[in-house]
Amino acid sequence: MPQSDMKKASENASHAVGRTKVSDRNISLSAEPVAETKIESEISHRELTSASASASLGNLEQAAPQMSGLSHDATASGSSPEPPKVSSKRKSRNAASSLLRSNKNTAKPQPNLPASTPSVTQSSDLITIFIDGSNLFYAASHLNIEVDYRRLLTSLVRGRRLLRAYFYTGVDPQNEKQRGFLLWLNRHGHRVVSKELTNLPDGSRKANMHVEMAVDMMRISEYCPNITLLGGDGNLAYALQVLSQRGIFIEVVSLQSMTSDSLIDLADSYTDLADLRDEIKR
Repeated sequence: MPQSDMKKASENASHAVGRTKVSDRNISLSAEPVAETKIESEISHRELTSASASASLGNLEQAAPQMSGLSHDATASGSSPEPPKVSSKRKSRNAASSLLRSNKNTAKPQPNLPASTPSVTQSSDLITIFIDGSNLFYAASHLNIEVDYRRLLTSLVRGRRLLRAYFYTGVDPQNEKQRGFLLWLNRHGHRVVSKELTNLPDGSRKANMHVEMAVDMMRISEYCPNITLLGGDGNLAYALQVLSQRGIFIEVVSLQSMTSDSLIDLADSYTDLADLRDEIKR
């Protein structure tokens, strides 16, 4: 090969090598930004990850006192986790048991009946006596006797069991002797029912006790099957009729001349007070 050609070939080779080095350098220079970009991206990713973790940790740290406060409040209030739900049948049984226990604990003993309250159980030989004091006073005056009230009760009871003996009369507040007499009756087997005397247009004084007698008869008939009326006023006829319809045995004792026929007709037994004169006089 001619020397000139060899020299050209050598120069071409040198230029080629130089271009190669330049290309490699360019490649190297262009690769460096790519590598740096990748590194910066990876660093940014790591920083974001670290920041997220830090934020989560911060949130947890902020929530921790609140959770601690809730736990403290729950402990202080003594609350406990909600128990599991019970079936409806079991709830019903529990409610019924609780109600029975509550009724048993809150049940109050029945109060004892007062001594003055008669027994509800009726007895065939139980008797209650109603005495019209005004009628008895005029009858005794007509018979010209002074009544012995103890003997009078014995004669009216006739061996039966006496539940009550009521004595109805009008009173004069200024009459001390009458007040002493009524006090004695009250202490010797009578229940005195009194009302103050009122002045009538004709100048007489009277106390109408028919309403009180009728009401007491109705009330006592719930406990006593036998009623004895010592009186003769026809105003009591309707009360006796109702008692008779209830099955109450009615006795009327009075002076016949001072007794309404309607009372005698309604009575199951009638006794003329004149027939008892010797038994009841003092």
